[in-house]
Amino acid sequence: MNNVTVPASARHLAPVLCAATLLLGGCGGGGGGDGGNDNPVPLNDPNALMQALADKVDAGALMIEIENGVPPANAGEEGPKVTEGISESTAVPGDMVAVPVRIDGGPDLSNLYAKITGATNFYFNVPVGGDGGGKSGEKPWISVRKQEFGFIALTTLDFRAELPENLDLATGNEICFDLSVEGSDGSISTVANPCISIGAQRPAVIDDQPPGAEMPERLDGTWLSSCLDIVDFAAGEATIRAARLGLIFTAEGTTYTEAAYTYTADDCSAGEAITPQVSGTYVIGGEIDSNQNSLRTRAIDFEPTVDPQTNTPVPCFNRLRIADEDGDDNYELLFLGVPRTSYPGQANALPDDCRAEDTRPGYVLTSLPFSKQ
Repeated sequence: MNNVTVPASARHLAPVLCAATLLLGGCGGGGGGDGGNDNPVPLNDPNALMQALADKVDAGALMIEIENGVPPANAGEEGPKVTEGISESTAVPGDMVAVPVRIDGGPDLSNLYAKITGATNFYFNVPVGGDGGGKSGEKPWISVRKQEFGFIALTTLDFRAELPENLDLATGNEICFDLSVEGSDGSISTVANPCISIGAQRPAVIDDQPPGAEMPERLDGTWLSSCLDIVDFAAGEATIRAARLGLIFTAEGTTYTEAAYTYTADDCSAGEAITPQVSGTYVIGGEIDSNQNSLRTRAIDFEPTVDPQTNTPVPCFNRLRIADEDGDDNYELLFLGVPRTSYPGQANALPDDCRAEDTRPGYVLTSLPFSKQ
């Protein structure tokens, strides 16, 4: 099959995607509810938890609406495919917790729905469609084109909640959310169900990351994401049905290349084509303990060689974690953070832009592992 190529008109997105091909919306807010009084909020009362969270939720640059009852449910139709974005999460009362939802491919979306599992009094409705076509500026994408076609590999929508200080820890030890999305065609996804363990104090974080000086050697090589079931499209005589995100690191010179891997099989087992998208250098920074999943992570700055639209280097600040799954000290898995805002190619950083140091992600997306090849 023909390799997929990226014309200059599409490449202005690449510097944004230099980390994990992930973009996300900046800060916004919701409204309503009290939840700020001294009455303890029981963890085993979903409706009371919803009331306490009513004015403590955030969905980036998107507005949040409160709707009575429960969200529309999947009726057996094939809707967008969603997964909880963080599979491990711990927090203490007062923390801001992130519960992103990952949507494979780039279906046109109209709404993100969120509520506490079991709640029936109301739910949060986040309109995510934009420009009349359901294409939101919040979506992280790879933009790969050959002549007239393109595709989006991954969409991540962010939902955040500030946990009340007055949670009654005697009534439970976790909060679970129901997250679903509606397509612009009216189809409803199944429900992602991320849970956050709640404790009086955070568990100790294990110091399991190599020193910063060792990271280039540990990263050296090719890392591929899990298989993403994208919206099928024609590429010459082939049909592209799936994709992986690829990152190639070199220790010498600390360089990286971002690439799109496309496949003619839904499970990424056949018809591989590789398209480099952007390259540059990277800088490893200091460690931080993440409140979201009690994992130690490291800062990483991706610095593409040139932004083709502006001829100006456009860095993207991110966060990473490598994991040694089998105890052999080889670190086979890589997890990346989620920049909080997309941008349309301007030369200067915008508020909450992934190019702004103060918006560096505070957590890594555990639902999107990159495996070392």
